[in-house]
Amino acid sequence: MCEGLPMSAGEIEEDGRKQITTKSEGGEEGRGAEETNGENDGGTSSNGSSQVETGSSSGSRATGVREDVASREKNTSRQAEMPQAQGSPQQTANIIRLTFFWWLNGLLWQGYKQPLEEEDLWPLMPRDSSSFIRDRFETTVCKENANGIPNGRRLSLASQLFLTFKLEIVVMAILRLASDALLLFPSLLLNAVLLYMDYDVHRDKARKNFMFKIFGRKFGLYAAAGLFIIPFLRTLAENHYYVRAFILGNRVCSTQTLFSNN
Repeated sequence: MCEGLPMSAGEIEEDGRKQITTKSEGGEEGRGAEETNGENDGGTSSNGSSQVETGSSSGSRATGVREDVASREKNTSRQAEMPQAQGSPQQTANIIRLTFFWWLNGLLWQGYKQPLEEEDLWPLMPRDSSSFIRDRFETTVCKENANGIPNGRRLSLASQLFLTFKLEIVVMAILRLASDALLLFPSLLLNAVLLYMDYDVHRDKARKNFMFKIFGRKFGLYAAAGLFIIPFLRTLAENHYYVRAFILGNRVCSTQTLFSNN
């Protein structure tokens, strides 16, 4: 179409349709750009949230590492404070510490300061280990079998246990008898104290008292002191008896397990 000439009605209608189409295409392009910008903004926000999550997870891992290090340092310090980690002090204790159980002072003091844990306990002594008890049991049984048994009978389990732990049984019997014998002394000592207090009235009877024959005229003072010493000795003997009974019971259980497995 030449320039300067008026357009016809058909041309005007066609030109209007082209303008409408052009506007609609421009609106779609604008909406597409807005959607693209929105997606970019959403990606940026998701990247930010992932960075926050990564930072929080890194912080939790760092906290866990610090707690693990602190726990290891605590266990190390506890083991450094407990010299018994190298062995039970009962193995190197003298007769006095063994008599009065003073070798337990370290463990008792540790339990007073904080609750005891597994690493605070002393290692098992060699004579209480299952391997030592097994060798001891087998040695005793083999020795008895070598000596010969009447009528070719096999030793019962009770006989084997008695022969294996006869020393412990004898010591326990002595401690039990001593504890029961000391139980009778307080009444005898109290009688001596009463005779001492009424010495002028019961002089002849007091002179026949065994305390008077041993200590003379001051027998009442020694009898009063004995009222405190005798119960202490009885308690000491009884505690040693129960401790040894507990240890012997564990050794017998180990031996019975070995016997049943064989």
